Amino acid sequence: MAITNRDRVQRALDAVREGLAPFVERSLRSRLGPNWAARLDATWHFPLSRGRDGRVRWDSHSLLKAMGDNWQSVFRQTLGHAERSWVSELREVRNAFAHEKPFSSEDTYRALDTAQRLLAGVGAAKQAAAADAMRQELLRIISDQSARNRVKRRG
Repeated sequence: MAITNRDRVQRALDAVREGLAPFVERSLRSRLGPNWAARLDATWHFPLSRGRDGRVRWDSHSLLKAMGDNWQSVFRQTLGHAERSWVSELREVRNAFAHEKPFSSEDTYRALDTAQRLLAGVGAAKQAAAADAMRQELLRIISDQSARNRVKRRG
């Protein structure tokens, strides 16, 4: 069965979750102290999800929200304007995904590229490479489809 653009976006969001979690926790702990999770809980409508061991169970939404909401106090010291834009863009991608919006190949390519760039920016090399591999595969598929369409128009 062929992988869909929605599947690609889901995999990109999974890579974002896996790659950002250690960086986000480390950054929050470093700037907000050991009670960083309680501080986030106090400012959000819903507390962070936790496992039985009390550790935060991150999802892509909560990671990107934590970064966006704490940019000035936490993340601006180590990341730049580009990374802030990528966080914002990925929040939009995640919201579109959650609301079951369709993803064109171009939108999917952009989401994969943005995920790769943000993951590389925070040092999540393994997840950045996975996003890049999906992006390259999609680019090949888009190129093949474009070539087939040109042949059909000529024929």
